[in-house]
Formats: sequence, structure tokens, C-alpha cells
Amino acid sequence: MYQSRRWGKKKMKEEIETLQLAALTLRDRLVSLENTVNTLMDQARAMKEELLILSVKKRRG
Repeated sequence: MYQSRRWGKKKMKEEIETLQLAALTLRDRLVSLENTVNTLMDQARAMKEELLILSVKKRRG
């Protein structure tokens, strides 16, 4: 019985470590996705600004 309980604790500790690693991996992926979204938003703002500049130039002739 003692050995069974000890094995259970060992397995539980391994599971916790696996879940912690998975959580860290997910966090890293989330940060990466946030960075990608920020980059895309910056590019969209720059394109919008460029379109405004071009439309003003077109109006002025």
C-alpha cells in the first residue's frame, strides 16, 4: 500500500510538471501571437496613413 501511494505521488508530481510546462508553452505562444497582432496592427495603421496621404495628394492634383 505504501509503495502504491508513493507511486501515486510520483505520478502526480510528474503530471504537475507536465502541466506546468504546457502552461509555459501556451503562455509563450500567446505572447508570440500578441506580438504578431501588434505588428499587423502597426502595418494596418501605416497603410491607412499612406492611403490618406495618397488621397490628399490625388485631390490636390
